[in-house]
Amino acid sequence: MPANVEIKARLADGNTGGGDGILYELRHRSQLLAEGAMPNGGPEVVIRPDKLSVSKGDLIRLVILPGQDRKSTRLN
Repeated sequence: MPANVEIKARLADGNTGGGDGILYELRHRSQLLAEGAMPNGGPEVVIRPDKLSVSKGDLIRLVILPGQDRKSTRLN
């Protein structure tokens, strides 16, 4: 039985001294719900897509990728 859910994710830079920020995506099945970039040392990002209908077994993924300069970004 499908249900409607609200999603809220907060992203913050835990290493403001180096790197080149991050890229992020929020996905449900093959649908891209939100995407963006956070520069190194940038302000907190709040992701809040529209309400979403989900079913048992659905997977919602928050994908965090290195920023534009992939050589200097370190993900812990």
